[in-house]
Amino acid sequence: MTDLFEGESLDKRILIVNCGNKQTERIAGLVLEAAAKEDKTIKLYIARNITEAESLLNDDDIDILILDAVYKKEKQAEYLGISLVEELREMDKYVLLPVIFITSAVEMREHAYKELNCLSFLPEAFEEDALLKVLRKALQYSTYRDEENYVLLRKSGMLYPIQVRDIVYVEMENRLLFIHLKDGRLLKVPHKTMQELYEEADAACLVQCNKSMLVNRAYVSEINLLKEYLVLRDTQIKIPIGYHYRDAVRQGFQQK
Repeated sequence: MTDLFEGESLDKRILIVNCGNKQTERIAGLVLEAAAKEDKTIKLYIARNITEAESLLNDDDIDILILDAVYKKEKQAEYLGISLVEELREMDKYVLLPVIFITSAVEMREHAYKELNCLSFLPEAFEEDALLKVLRKALQYSTYRDEENYVLLRKSGMLYPIQVRDIVYVEMENRLLFIHLKDGRLLKVPHKTMQELYEEADAACLVQCNKSMLVNRAYVSEINLLKEYLVLRDTQIKIPIGYHYRDAVRQGFQQK
């Protein structure tokens, strides 16, 4: 995976899934041009294949996806780009992700628009003005970020700041808060309630799913309101959704 550019104050993360070296270079140049015109600071990734793209989409929050509908898997061409977007549309954080197809697979145009709600479907020999127009539109989509939110934890009389984005989930047990972090650490926090942590974090990414648990929606891979549980990414951990919290969970996962 290639990280081409990142400014000091990040507005958007954009992923190009390799469309061929020359085509990718052309698209990347137009992405940077569109970002400059819209005064947006971006982080631009290039994935060499679908596997790399899936890894990045899971590990980060991508704001715009640019890809081909067709990729060669071994010796056979398959609609791997289409399949990838179909999977993304099942993920709450990517339900509204702006997707731009640049492809020769004209037979998939109707499916891409009607079933996948793509933003644009351009031919491989696209006009640069056409892509610039679409990119500038995609750059206007708003994405809420909680990256700079902190909670302060007290230990041995000292305060330690913890970034909200590093919190995977929080549970309350025997009047202790157990904060599970993405690096595997488990913090035990006395003298702080779930409500106090939630209000201090002031971050839309934290969603209360039952009486004693908060989850960070950035780390949730599946939500099943019918069976009332969440699944944490890269784990088999299922977190129950309390009956009285279903509406809050639904609303929390619909937010951008």
